[in-house]
Amino acid sequence: MGRVAVLVPVHNALDVTRRCIETLRDKLANTDTSLHVYDDASGAETADYLRSLTGVHYLRNETPRGYAHHLNTLALWCLSQQIPTACVANSDLLFPPTSFSRMATQAAGSWGSWDGIGDPPKTLFLGPSLSAAGSGQLSDPELKRINPIKAWESIKDIQASSDRVAMPSVQMPSVNGACFMYSTQAVVRYGFFDERFRRGSAEEEEWMRRVVRESGGSNGLHVKASCVYHWKHASFKNANVKSADLWRGNVIKMQAKIAANEDFEHVTHPRNWPKFIV
Repeated sequence: MGRVAVLVPVHNALDVTRRCIETLRDKLANTDTSLHVYDDASGAETADYLRSLTGVHYLRNETPRGYAHHLNTLALWCLSQQIPTACVANSDLLFPPTSFSRMATQAAGSWGSWDGIGDPPKTLFLGPSLSAAGSGQLSDPELKRINPIKAWESIKDIQASSDRVAMPSVQMPSVNGACFMYSTQAVVRYGFFDERFRRGSAEEEEWMRRVVRESGGSNGLHVKASCVYHWKHASFKNANVKSADLWRGNVIKMQAKIAANEDFEHVTHPRNWPKFIV
């Protein structure tokens, strides 16, 4: 499967955070994978729970530093330990039984032996092919046709649904930032995540687009028969700024850095996936 370091960035939302961390710990037991929990100035209840955890790498910021800062911190740790793959999982996310191992195996095969020198591999980051949403994210009929997972299914049922769909691997210029794996050498080659983004979204999207643009041929990959369950926006619980406001502000920053006329939401919509099948 290859060596992987998994990051769960946390800011409050204790109920979903606990489920995410405990299910990940069960899956990663007895594997060559480390679990990292970075606390971005959570309140006392969440902080006390995180400090009580065993078998994880725990780091806390007393003042908020944001999502991109934690992505960079993990990448630096991976580089110091010669770990080729970093994985980010939002604290409001759950991995079904076999999806993590499928993604990690694909990552090892895609860039595990790349030392950052010479031509880059065609894939430098990847994510799941399907996402089950906990708050109506699949209201779009086209999404429902492509992604039949129901929010009320059990985790095992979600994996079974993903296996039945047999969605092919799809190579695209970005993947879902709620859960993705990335080459740590790509961070060295193409730069770190931009910490000027406000906490919440688009910072990972901008990094992916930068990698695609500057590598001259690499892309992201949606890994077939892999899925996650994402309680959409639950990780923003108790945040001072609404997630929609964060998104709008960060999109403006991202579009200032990439082509201003790039319709990234249109390109990444699953209805357009068939043209990217590999």
